Amino acid sequence: MKLPSSLKALAKRAAPSLYRVHVNNYNASRPSKIREVLNDVNPPVTLQDDVFTKLQNDYNEWREPYDFDQYSTCRRAYERALEFLKHIELLRVPGQDILDLACGDGMSGPVLSAYGHNVSLLDYDDWRDRRAAHIPFIKASLANRIPHADCSFDFIFSFNAFEHVPDPALALNEALRLLRPGGHIWLDFNPLYCSPLGLHAFSFRMPYPQFLFSEEIIQRRLKEFGIHDLGRDLPELQPLNGWRCAQFRQLWNRSDCEIVLANETVDSRHLNIVLQYPQAFRGRGLTTDDLTVSGIKVVLRKR
Repeated sequence: MKLPSSLKALAKRAAPSLYRVHVNNYNASRPSKIREVLNDVNPPVTLQDDVFTKLQNDYNEWREPYDFDQYSTCRRAYERALEFLKHIELLRVPGQDILDLACGDGMSGPVLSAYGHNVSLLDYDDWRDRRAAHIPFIKASLANRIPHADCSFDFIFSFNAFEHVPDPALALNEALRLLRPGGHIWLDFNPLYCSPLGLHAFSFRMPYPQFLFSEEIIQRRLKEFGIHDLGRDLPELQPLNGWRCAQFRQLWNRSDCEIVLANETVDSRHLNIVLQYPQAFRGRGLTTDDLTVSGIKVVLRKR
């Protein structure tokens, strides 16, 4: 049993050794209790406005900041470039043809160009930072065929896009078509839909609102709180494909590529919500991995 916060503080002071035993027993039993909730086949029941208000007030800001000011976009671009150079030996040789899929601010373009590479940027809309305005730009959606010749690039990368594209398998196939044999694809994206921040409704402070509340409550509360993402106010949430981590794992395995690197970021800090509101999580076919794998980084090498 999870103790109320008032009793928890009292127990810590009055009997610290017994309290530690209680915590250890609770944590040991938690995985099986969570699996029991997730394996329940009864239909899910979403919660009401009063619970939304309570959770919004109970939770402090816990999301790591992801800013779009000039410093932050430049810092991220250099950090990404240095990580590329660390893992992809080919990029240490100037003159490689590189494509940034769903480039966003596009700041990786000028940074990688400074290393002597030939960089192209691609996105469905052009909202590049002015410092990336001189980099060649392809206006295209990852939902469709990309208007570019086969085997055009040595290295293709994408950040924080594959949780949004309607069909990740189609997008990966297009990237592989554009990639030369021996070239690498680098995909790094989060948060996945089922994870604590998966709705991308960053004005909501509680985890898992996509399961806790109905679409009607979510949309009404978004109008109340507003949607701020990608460094600006948006009229609606970014679209999400809802893919689960197992689907992405299967996609990498059937790509006929060498998997050079495959890392998953796990965030299990908020599973107590599943035990607190089990009726919202049952009957959805969820797994613990679905709820805790928040991000994926994979590097594939085309054979």
